[in-house]
Amino acid sequence: MKIIAFIAAVILLYGCNGQQQKSNTDTSQHSETTSASDDKQRIKDYFDETYQDIIQTTQGLTEEQLNFKASPEKWSVLECVEHIVITEPMLFAGVKEAMENPATPEKRSEIKLSDDEIPAMLTNRDYKATAPAEMTPVGKYKDVASALSDLEEQRNMIFANLENYSIDDMRSRVIEAPFGSIDAYQFMLFIPGHAARHTLQMEEVKADSNFPSK
Repeated sequence: MKIIAFIAAVILLYGCNGQQQKSNTDTSQHSETTSASDDKQRIKDYFDETYQDIIQTTQGLTEEQLNFKASPEKWSVLECVEHIVITEPMLFAGVKEAMENPATPEKRSEIKLSDDEIPAMLTNRDYKATAPAEMTPVGKYKDVASALSDLEEQRNMIFANLENYSIDDMRSRVIEAPFGSIDAYQFMLFIPGHAARHTLQMEEVKADSNFPSK
């Protein structure tokens, strides 16, 4: 899938409104003062944080609770986890495609979103839409432990590939998206940000008045 089409699908999934999410911040002059190694560590820390949040959210749930749906068209907790597992390799494929393209540092002035606004945008549950077919869970997992094992394996692969990219190279790959331009580093933040979004969705399922007590 071409990177622009893929990002468009992701944004449609989140139902984000470009005008509402855009900032007046010019991220060609980043407010972050961390070093390149700290920038990369920030990505890894966000991955770890979201993984631990998924574990905490699903810990101790029974089979009935994992598979409970508030309504037929809504996802269960287990389906939310499956969706995360399905989507993360697709998102990272978009990052890899961006990194294979020529650097376009001259376009950095087109970036309006700060790094901090990416997670905030993704975890805004006010905007919802139907997931593209290729991102829709199909009932692959019967237990959450198997899904978490696959997620951890995929993330270890992402970390290994991330070592091939310098922060400068990621910052110099500017991607034109429907909601505004971002760089490849910011696109990396989409991956754990996406997980955080659907962890919030799991909490919404658990908060439903008909959620099984055991």
